[in-house]
Amino acid sequence: MFLLLLILSSIAFAQDDLHLSSIQNLEDKLPAYNNVIMPMDQTIKLQQGENKYQPPVKVVEWDRIINSGTDLGAINGGISIIRLEDNKPLRVNKRLHLRYYKLEDEHGFKYLVNKDGTTTFRIDSKYVSPLKPELAMYVTPLRYTPAPLIMEKRVYDRKLDLRPEASVYLGYVMGDFMKDLYNDPSARTGITNQVGMHLSTNWDLPFKAGAALHLEQTSYNLTSGSKVKYTSLSFGPLFKTKDLEYNDLKYRLVAQLRMSPFAKAITEGKNISEFRFNSTDLFTAFEHPIKNGFGEFVLGAFFQAQWLNIKQQTEIVSVRASNKANTSLGLSISQVFE
Repeated sequence: MFLLLLILSSIAFAQDDLHLSSIQNLEDKLPAYNNVIMPMDQTIKLQQGENKYQPPVKVVEWDRIINSGTDLGAINGGISIIRLEDNKPLRVNKRLHLRYYKLEDEHGFKYLVNKDGTTTFRIDSKYVSPLKPELAMYVTPLRYTPAPLIMEKRVYDRKLDLRPEASVYLGYVMGDFMKDLYNDPSARTGITNQVGMHLSTNWDLPFKAGAALHLEQTSYNLTSGSKVKYTSLSFGPLFKTKDLEYNDLKYRLVAQLRMSPFAKAITEGKNISEFRFNSTDLFTAFEHPIKNGFGEFVLGAFFQAQWLNIKQQTEIVSVRASNKANTSLGLSISQVFE
């Protein structure tokens, strides 16, 4: 019985040895993993990034930076800018406004633009404050009404512009007053010529105001063969319309009201006599201006009505109470100086 137990134990131990040897052979074939604790100094080096992964950097080409356009910005004093030729930093002592290219390089630097368009410095973009928000002073409205294409410009408090004008008049006179004064039908017709000096304003109102000074000489023939010479120096206000246009032809209307205390009529011939008058002349004209190198050359046609009041005479006469007017028709030429 004891022998049987011994045999069975030997067989069991042999089987255990066989299993242990098989496990040992399997462990020998597997790689060794040792649970080693990393030293403190090596842990610190890894935390400091000694073996940190560096991602690849995509270089920004210079042509792309130039073609990106420019912006305005400002930097505060105490900031350093880097000179490109030697990569040397230069300190800025005061606040500066500058222009730079919009696109940064791969390292986050902006390149500054000089007045002549060249680039000498660069600066870290974090130090640059853009000026666009400060320059946005006007916000475009969402809705608006377009301004009219034709706007009338009104100018006030301008210096008064006065234009001188020299005029010559030649006309035919129907002297109804002279006929009555001399009791002679021949005195009803006469020839007149006048020289005028005018001064008128040049403004945008519908009419132009001014003053006129005329020297008039008129000749009448009497039945007896004598001649009557009438002379008058008259003055008064003048008014002109602005230039009007009809079928591409410019024209204007003129009106004058002149008075003279110096009018006189002298008879030359057998019976010499002299009359002095106070005269009132109402003058109207139709004018066509033509531009020239001096200003305007003016062609015109005029009508004048003249009322005479005797104030001194050398002989007794009988004049009808109707006191008819002398009327004139004629042509004129003038030069307006600008």
